[in-house]
Amino acid sequence: MRDLTRPSSLARFPSVVALIACFLIAGPVSAVPTTDPVAKAQALIEKDQPAPAADLLTAFLAKNDGDHGARLLLGRAYLELRRYFLAERELKRVMGGAADPAVLTATLVLLDRVYMEQQKFVEAEEIRRKFGAAEKGDDSRRARAHTALASVLEAQEKFKDAVDAYKAAAGLTPTDPEPRVASARIRMKTKDYDGAVADYEAVIGMNSPNTNVAAEARRAVSRLKTTRYMDEGTGALKAGRYGDAVAYMKKFVAAEPKHYDGRVLLANALYRAGDFAAALAEAKTAEGMKSAPKESWLIQGLCQRKLKNTAVAISLFNRTIGQAPRNVDAWNGLGDSHTENGSFDAGIAAYEKSVAYREDQPTV
Repeated sequence: MRDLTRPSSLARFPSVVALIACFLIAGPVSAVPTTDPVAKAQALIEKDQPAPAADLLTAFLAKNDGDHGARLLLGRAYLELRRYFLAERELKRVMGGAADPAVLTATLVLLDRVYMEQQKFVEAEEIRRKFGAAEKGDDSRRARAHTALASVLEAQEKFKDAVDAYKAAAGLTPTDPEPRVASARIRMKTKDYDGAVADYEAVIGMNSPNTNVAAEARRAVSRLKTTRYMDEGTGALKAGRYGDAVAYMKKFVAAEPKHYDGRVLLANALYRAGDFAAALAEAKTAEGMKSAPKESWLIQGLCQRKLKNTAVAISLFNRTIGQAPRNVDAWNGLGDSHTENGSFDAGIAAYEKSVAYREDQPTV
């Protein structure tokens, strides 16, 4: 079943195929003058033979320089050959001289493809803005123009502008979930969780006959909430706001009780907050969720040492080192525990290892 929190290829970079649906390129291209060489060239292109088509059109244009339909077709032939420089040159000549709106629209579509296939997103944005300004069709066509613009804005990481473009598309087609889903995906990427949830809730409220879309939106909202707890908890932990980290990670664990990393992060937050007994309990719970749970053993060791159970702590630090021999926190904890037990030589040896591995210090 489709995951609405994941990007689709069309939502990320709608190619010329999406624009064809909107601007009907087949019509304008088919409407070029049916002079015999041009008709032959078009037939060759349709048969995936663009090279001889380009030769025919080049010869024809040498005597008929002002035939914009033929030059448009030559640009298409070069595009199929992936000779982008030549395709762009010919299409720009059409743009500079043609007056027929159908030919100009088809030229813009092909220029868009020239730029998108080369990932020239700035140039593609300019083309798609021209589409949006020129489109006078129904709401559905105008919405597609906004969606096409949004995707190329996203490719340039202009996320706010992309969301605005999807919002414009959604306003024109209020029963179409796709612009809302695309907007939610960007907002999730930029950690605008409230905005993403609002987009998905709008999808749920559409009462679409496609019940799968609403069901996926509900699941997306649930995932977003837990993702937010994890991100906020991790951020609070790194910032030293241990109370906030504990609060967020408790919410995460309540939603995902079998998530090993979530349990470990909660245990770490509790340890940093000074609640060693609670941290130990969470670390023990995490231990049963993974084979060789070195992160859990490390936090248990740190907690046992704080609770004055140094012999148990030493055993746990050694188990951690057995799985992660360059873990600086484990070597430090082992050194502290041996020293507190009066085993100074063993403590010094552990500290020496800690100093040697300092550059490889992991996060707990």
